[in-house]
This record gives sequence, C-alpha cells and structure tokens, in this order.
Amino acid sequence: MSHSRLQFSLRSLLLFVLLLALGLGWFVPRWKAAREQQRARAAVNAMGGCAMYDYEYRFAQAERSGGAAGGSPAPPAPRWARTLLGDDFFADIVYVDYLVADVHGGAGSSELPPGFLGQIEKLPQLEVLELQDCSVSDDDMKHFEGLSHLTRLDLAYTLITDAGLSHLRGLSSPLKKGLERELQKSSNWNIVWPS
Repeated sequence: MSHSRLQFSLRSLLLFVLLLALGLGWFVPRWKAAREQQRARAAVNAMGGCAMYDYEYRFAQAERSGGAAGGSPAPPAPRWARTLLGDDFFADIVYVDYLVADVHGGAGSSELPPGFLGQIEKLPQLEVLELQDCSVSDDDMKHFEGLSHLTRLDLAYTLITDAGLSHLRGLSSPLKKGLERELQKSSNWNIVWPS
C-alpha cells in the first residue's frame, strides 16, 4: 500500500514540477520584457517624448472619432495585479511621439536627445512612431529595423533620404507595402506612411 502511495506522490511531484517549469517558461521572459519596456517608456517620457500604452492609444483614437464616452482609459488588469507586476506586464507601448516645440523651423530642426532612438528599438510592439521635424538621419533609421508591428511612421520635415529608408525594406509589417510605393517617389520633405 505504501509503495503505490509513494508512486502516486512521485507522479504528482513530477507533474507539479512540469507545470511550474512551463509557467515560469512563460512568466520570466514576459516579466523581463515588461521591465525593459518600463525602463524605455520612462526614458522616452523623461527625454520629452510621449509614450502611450495600447489601451491609452485606443481610447484616444476612439475619443477623436467620437466613440469614447468620456472618462479615462481603463487599464487591462485589476489594480492588485498591476501593483504586483506593473502596468508594463499587462500592456504594450504602441505609440511614441517626440514633442516638438518649434513646429516647422526647417527640416530636422528639433534635435533628438542622445539615446532617444535607442530606447525606441526596445519597444517591439510599437505601432505608431511620429518624429516629424526631428533631426533623424539616414543612419538613425537602423533603430527601426526590428519594429515589425509598425503601421504608421511620420518622418515629415526630416532629412531622411532613400538611403535611410532602405533600412526599412526588411520590415514584415503592414507599413512595408506603403513604404515600397513611397520609395519609388519619396522626397525628404513629407514622408508619412500610411499617408
């Protein structure tokens, strides 16, 4: 009798260890990604940018189109869970804008702080990036190569040329179709995808 009980306990222990390993295999990478996103969001905001979570951005879009009923956007998890794990565990940054004080002072008139674009590449779920009138160079475009969810990229009034845009040819996002068309006819004064 004790032998079968020991056998059952060993099976239970092995099942428990397996389930724990699978859970940690999902949790630990998500937790690390959330911490990296949290640091990148804090840095972008501290440098004068505006980084928005997916639920904030969707709420702002609905509000602009008249679909939001007022109030404020609701985070996707209960308060206790966000307190324990942080907002970044449950929500992704999908929108970044660099706030330009002097609008259209000349192409690339607003100097981006050092390290700003390095923080952008740490936001892999980014969908919208608005850097109009900023000092983004052709070489800086390499920071956007891994942004596979990008659907809108605003580089109006920058000094980007076709050489810089070539960094984006490898994107697998919906932005790529519009980019391929625009590379045929681009000028460095009004580059916005999709238009």
